[in-house]
Amino acid sequence: MTKSMHISLPKQLQKRFVYVDRRLKTFKPFYVGYGNQARLELAFRNGKHRSICNRDGGCCREILFETFDIKEAKQIEILYT
Repeated sequence: MTKSMHISLPKQLQKRFVYVDRRLKTFKPFYVGYGNQARLELAFRNGKHRSICNRDGGCCREILFETFDIKEAKQIEILYT
């Protein structure tokens, strides 16, 4: 039996995403953030985030922008907040 191996790329080679989390009932945004693939796949950031999603029947995440440049991702995030 073989084990699958996960190889981490250096930070400068990881794609960055700027995303918005929206309330499922109204589609109103309640959080704008940026991060790598792992952050993008994380369903809840913290207890408050989980509470908003649970109260509003769930939440959906929309990717607004993709880049390999972390500074660019931070600037785009600021534009959307």
